[in-house]
Amino acid sequence: MDVLTIKNLKKSFGSKEVLRGFDLSVSEHCILGFIGRNGA
Repeated sequence: MDVLTIKNLKKSFGSKEVLRGFDLSVSEHCILGFIGRNGA
């Protein structure tokens, strides 16, 4: 069972498209982390 599902995520800043067609599924009992450029 997925506790998080993202399909076809898009992001743009003004006319600049920075993300297109991003898919992500996180299953139950998984640990997931994102670390930015500054480590936060």
